[in-house]
Amino acid sequence: MTAPSDTRPTTAAGWELNRPPGWPEPPAGWAPPSGWSPDPAWPKPPRGWRLWTAGTAHPDEQPHAAPSTNLTWAEPLGPPATDQKRARWEIWVVLSIFPLPALVTALVLLLRSVLEGTTPDQINDVLPEHPFLSSTLGGLLYATSGTSFLLVLLLLSTSGISLSRIGLTRSGLGRDLGFGALLVLAGYGITFATSIAVLAAFGEDGAPGTVKTDNQHFAAVFLIQGLIVSLVTALVEESTMSAYLLTRLQQLGWTPRRALWVSMAVRTSYHAYYGIGLLFTVPVGYLLTRSFQRHRRLVRVVLAHALYDAGLFTLAILAT
Repeated sequence: MTAPSDTRPTTAAGWELNRPPGWPEPPAGWAPPSGWSPDPAWPKPPRGWRLWTAGTAHPDEQPHAAPSTNLTWAEPLGPPATDQKRARWEIWVVLSIFPLPALVTALVLLLRSVLEGTTPDQINDVLPEHPFLSSTLGGLLYATSGTSFLLVLLLLSTSGISLSRIGLTRSGLGRDLGFGALLVLAGYGITFATSIAVLAAFGEDGAPGTVKTDNQHFAAVFLIQGLIVSLVTALVEESTMSAYLLTRLQQLGWTPRRALWVSMAVRTSYHAYYGIGLLFTVPVGYLLTRSFQRHRRLVRVVLAHALYDAGLFTLAILAT
């Protein structure tokens, strides 16, 4: 009833299960099915233990198990990187397309706000005398930045990762929308609590280094542009920072915890135009990143991110 000593259970994706101390021996010939996770009653692996290592693909089809609730314990999304040097270069190329330009733009906006006292704004009033046309064209201009999403899908497909593997499907859309709304409420709740704490500590002026808003006014019609910006931003950020970066780092053998913090650091950096206020983006960023790690549903985090930003845009515009 034990597996041969010279082999380890392998999955169809090419990962070997490296059995930690205290786990029972698997039956002879057993291989973990896609999405398999261990019994919660088993002891957790020692700190730093690699549960999955590159192995030989198992030729037999395995039945699908229920999705794991913790990516740390589950089979990685794609097969291990066979050419790690190329995979690392690919990551740097993707990061140079997004988010590097966003980071440089954020730093320029932050510098301008410090020197000139202006407020960084995502609304681009391209035709000040024609609000509706300006809002529509501004949204279309911003939408062109969403083409990097197609690059992410192409690169993931080259390593055998389909849209369904990253959760970009219509199946379960209602469930994703429901859980996405819960993520939004949690993000707003944490941000509100943090704002109250900052207000109590520093007063109405806010924390030192916080970018102040000016009294710039926008007509309600600019909601068109705001909603387009919200959707495109969510699509680009979540496909790159979650679906692509987390997957590639895992294929390189990074632990989920380490990949999480790297993704979070990059995600936070291009919000530098908020000044110290960028810390307010951390809670919702963490919730979105962990949601993808746990459930592998890109649709869910895109919807949640878009709803979160759209809510902020709506409040900001209508309040003026």
